[in-house]
Amino acid sequence: MSYDQAAISEPLAIGVYAVRQSIPMKGAKVGILGFGPIGMSVLLPALAMGAACYFPIHATLCPKSTLTPALEQVTFIVH
Repeated sequence: MSYDQAAISEPLAIGVYAVRQSIPMKGAKVGILGFGPIGMSVLLPALAMGAACYFPIHATLCPKSTLTPALEQVTFIVH
């Protein structure tokens, strides 16, 4: 295993665990609050398990009036 592979394995394991502990992904709309290494690591297994679409949201850049309606449209939220 290379150092690059080793470095990404821990965030990816967290993402896979989060998706497995959540609702069934088939057809789900997934909202990801914070699109850093962990958020991106959630996206891959969610799509692999059948999520229909995703909404990466950087919460610090969105005013609350914009963020609330967006969150009402998703089925599963990761923060």
